[in-house]
Amino acid sequence: MASRYQPGELRRRVATGLAGASVVVGLIAWNVWGLGLVLAVVSLVVLLEFYQMAGVRLNQPAVWLFFVQGVYLWAGGVYQAGLVPVGGGSGLFSFTGFTLVLVGSVVGALLYSGFVARRGIEFYQIGALAFGIPYTVAPFVLLFLAASRYHMPHGQSHWVLALGVIMQIWAADIAAYFGGKTFGRRPLLPSVSPNKTWEGAFCGALGALVLATCWVVMGPSVPFSWYAIAALVAVLSPVGDLVESQLKRSAGLKDSGRLLPGHGGFLDRFDGFLLTLPAVYLYLRLWL
Repeated sequence: MASRYQPGELRRRVATGLAGASVVVGLIAWNVWGLGLVLAVVSLVVLLEFYQMAGVRLNQPAVWLFFVQGVYLWAGGVYQAGLVPVGGGSGLFSFTGFTLVLVGSVVGALLYSGFVARRGIEFYQIGALAFGIPYTVAPFVLLFLAASRYHMPHGQSHWVLALGVIMQIWAADIAAYFGGKTFGRRPLLPSVSPNKTWEGAFCGALGALVLATCWVVMGPSVPFSWYAIAALVAVLSPVGDLVESQLKRSAGLKDSGRLLPGHGGFLDRFDGFLLTLPAVYLYLRLWL
């Protein structure tokens, strides 16, 4: 049976969630630059927490090489979204430019890690360095591109899609948390996360479905299905949570960080996004 609520933990969790949600929603509704700022900051902090979780010291030059690669990925995302004309240098952000920079960064980091700093970094940490960008930064760039490209009615293109997807994932996460605490009986995958239950996962799916219905009834019309996105959230958000739980278990950690009281780190809070957002982007590309 799932453990009951701890009042102090619950208060911290709710207070942090409300404060964070207010900042995120406010910036997203402000303009598309606010959306980009929120997603970029979250993704880059998640990247650094992922490296710390893998036991890589953040003062390693290889870490900052990949951090710069993440910043470059965001610069390219801003350009691809059509927000900043680059003129004659636009080839830098073409597919070829992206490929060359990504490959060059990976090769450079691996060479540094494997040869220059081989006494200060383990073999598995080299894999973590190379895996960090596609796992943590790329999903948020994809959401930004989708939100800035797919225009909705009433001139609200950037925030309708982005906020809808984010709130569906949040609704699923909140419903899974409280549903699991209240009704949880059967463990979902006890070898990875003993506190996750099938009942919690069902409540999470129901939360995403309810939020999708709210957007359908009260939100502006959109050229895609909120229910299709809810289905992706219902399946992939808990899988993303389990993946991060396995990574933490492998690292011997309870939380990815301490930046969010009651929640742990940014990676703990946004783990459900990391598999869901690429699937949502692929759905939108195929549907629209």
